[in-house]
Amino acid sequence: MTVPSPDQLHTADQAAEVLDVPAATIRKWARAGKAMPAGILPAAVPGGSQALYTLAELRPLADSYHERRSRRTGSASD
Repeated sequence: MTVPSPDQLHTADQAAEVLDVPAATIRKWARAGKAMPAGILPAAVPGGSQALYTLAELRPLADSYHERRSRRTGSASD
């Protein structure tokens, strides 16, 4: 698998796979104002557009997410 550039745009599902966090968590960060979409992927049907994010913006949030989870479980993840 090619490592994506941090500046490339990704849907929540794509970014979730790369960052190993649930896509729902990325959408939750966006609703809370912690992550702002860098673009919108238009869809053929109304209401079907998807927000696009950069990994550079999401990575600090994902790191914090993993840190909290490892503290909660009492084990370090690699």
